[in-house]
Amino acid sequence: METKITNRSLVGWDYNSSPTDAPNGGYMFEQPTSPCHKGTIKNVTAAIQNDRNFQAHKSGGGGYSSAWFAKVDGKWYRITTPKWQWEMDFEMWKEAVVTIE
Repeated sequence: METKITNRSLVGWDYNSSPTDAPNGGYMFEQPTSPCHKGTIKNVTAAIQNDRNFQAHKSGGGGYSSAWFAKVDGKWYRITTPKWQWEMDFEMWKEAVVTIE
């Protein structure tokens, strides 16, 4: 399913730094299933940069998995379009079409 996000859209973001056993050995980081930080893209981006736990984990070289979410018809959906693809459209046109699941 696709949806359009704009600078007024409600989006969210979260990360997971808890490793689980991978099926073929080693470990992996499961994708987050719901957002922790919620708001407009501008607000969420600021919240990520001000999240001391995440920034400390990231700067320490720890592994993690992260995900962006969009709220559509009152329900949160994970954005599966890679951020680098929709980020350029959003910066240029202040909107982007993304795939959600």
